[in-house]
Amino acid sequence: MVLGWVFRLSAGLAMLCLAGTAAAGERPLLGYPGSPEQFWGRLGQVFVESGGGAIDLDPVPLAYIGGDHFALTALEKEHLALVVLDITRAAVAVPELAVLALPLLVRDVEHGQALVRSGLGEELDALAQARGFKVVGYVWRVGTFVSNKGCLTTRGDFAKRRILAGSPPYQRMLQMFGAETVTFGAAAFAQATAKGVADSGLFSLEALGDPSMATPYGKASDCLTNPMSRPIMVVPDVILARRDYWENRLGDDEREALRRAAEVVADEGRCMLEETMEDIVNNLYRRVEEISPEDYEAWRSWVRKRYADLIGDIPAREKVLKLAQEAFDFSEETVGEGTVGPDRDC
Repeated sequence: MVLGWVFRLSAGLAMLCLAGTAAAGERPLLGYPGSPEQFWGRLGQVFVESGGGAIDLDPVPLAYIGGDHFALTALEKEHLALVVLDITRAAVAVPELAVLALPLLVRDVEHGQALVRSGLGEELDALAQARGFKVVGYVWRVGTFVSNKGCLTTRGDFAKRRILAGSPPYQRMLQMFGAETVTFGAAAFAQATAKGVADSGLFSLEALGDPSMATPYGKASDCLTNPMSRPIMVVPDVILARRDYWENRLGDDEREALRRAAEVVADEGRCMLEETMEDIVNNLYRRVEEISPEDYEAWRSWVRKRYADLIGDIPAREKVLKLAQEAFDFSEETVGEGTVGPDRDC
């Protein structure tokens, strides 16, 4: 109780500091997850610099306002001009965005970029605007399995396994495969595997790139499911603004610069992930195994038929299911036709 009170007080003081910044006429803020040294700390600077001088923003970690739990409130009060949220948190503001968190909906980062630049992306932005928000852009993240008890490359490998998986749709999918899912911080994974609390985990590349994840002590390096060819988890972070801020506080040049900057950081983020993936696969894990194309497609087909169960009880549930069908249809139409690919070489 006392810790919760202290936490809320600290967050409130941080909000007051941000409000003071806005009142003093200083530059508006772009809130991002993580620290300045991590993925979005680097991309935040790229975002501002890519605007060619038309973007007047200061990137700040969301920790300054007490974490991403307070991000939407800060956006509402214009303590933040823009905010970057993971897809689960963004779907709190715009429930229809939950479609982009569904397992195996998106094949890879290039496919995800093409998907949100299609009619589906336009539809999601219209739904966001109807709820008072503006989707400025998406930056895709990748994750896969690491295990200390044999590789996880087919559906049959999951029976009776204890797997850390944070997102509810992924938890439900793994439970359908016969696994038990557990939740705790990725930083504690090595200790948890050593104590038998879990034997596997589904992690983002940033967590997998932490050398402590691959130490013999943690026994987490028995096998990495290769994320380079067929990643398991491909989900976006979402750059959001309030619709009234976007329409009434920004000029045409500023809005165009922000759209352009969002495209630049999407490509830059893809290049950063490719570099991270290559380092992880080649240097950090002793054993790396592939999911076969046949197993991957069979897995996707199985999951597609069960999205109604994987989604769970969420707002806009029926709309999310309809959007999932649209997204899967887009995927099948574009594979092999050259329409899914990066905008530039890394």
